[in-house]
Amino acid sequence: MTYTNENATDKIGKAAVRGKIVRGALVLSTAILLFLPPFGGVRGLSADRGLQAADSTPVALASLELWRQADRIVTAAPGLLSVTTTGEQNQVRTALQAEIARLEAGLQELRLGQGEDVAGQAAAMAQLAGQFAESLEILDRTASARMAIRHLKAEQSQAASVAQRTIAARLRLWASKTESKTMVLRSALRSGGMAESRRLQISGALIEALMLQRRIEQALDFSERAELALAVAACCTSETRLPDIRPMIEAAVADLEGLLPTMAAAGLPSIASSISALRRAGLGPQGIVSLRHAELRIQSAAEAALARNSELAEAFSGRLDSLVAQGEEATSTAN
Repeated sequence: MTYTNENATDKIGKAAVRGKIVRGALVLSTAILLFLPPFGGVRGLSADRGLQAADSTPVALASLELWRQADRIVTAAPGLLSVTTTGEQNQVRTALQAEIARLEAGLQELRLGQGEDVAGQAAAMAQLAGQFAESLEILDRTASARMAIRHLKAEQSQAASVAQRTIAARLRLWASKTESKTMVLRSALRSGGMAESRRLQISGALIEALMLQRRIEQALDFSERAELALAVAACCTSETRLPDIRPMIEAAVADLEGLLPTMAAAGLPSIASSISALRRAGLGPQGIVSLRHAELRIQSAAEAALARNSELAEAFSGRLDSLVAQGEEATSTAN
């Protein structure tokens, strides 16, 4: 089974953050044009005013690059939740770590050789970059946990499937044999010239065979119910719904176990080991239900980390907006 790693809310949230980053980049681009001296020289400006405008240009250029780096981080971060192998995880992690390093280096450059206001904004953004790194580390650990649980759940699903198929195959074989027996007994009853005691004996055997046939049919129904409930549990999207599904599985398995004495009395080979395997795979401490609980909790943690990333991007954009405003004010003063 496959699971969607990025829901519609994640996509909308990421798109909103990217939209703000893009709008900020456009503002910064405009600001850069305002900071630059007129083409062909600084005719009409005093030398001091021209130098003030030119000094503002590196800040605006650096700010634009910081916008781009923030965009790349916000865009790439959900990729950690889509990985299916350790190799893919390492690749995404390495790319994100490189972006964080570039972001921190850019902020360090911005802090050097600038005024106190710019340096203060850069220092505040450096703290946000550190929080970006912490949030990405949470996503990375979440990705590792998701892959581990996915692997365990696949193993347990396979074990449950093997147990259920074994149970169903044996039950169908016994049902076929029992049906053949009832046909023979019915045919014997229809024949004449039989002592009454013999007829009573055959009638009793037929009743027992029909009751056993009914029990086997019930066992098949219980087995199918258990399989269906396990499939529902494995794909359940609500942690509050899982407690309602667990009793369904428990009841189906318990019903199967309840038929074991009857089948044993009839001389049928035991399916107790397969029923026990089905119980472990579905309801054990590392069974499908428990693993799905853990999977949903990890999914909630991942969504919280992505939301935190969006909040950090919002805060980062606010700091960059302040830098733009400071640059615009410097340009206005120079003019």
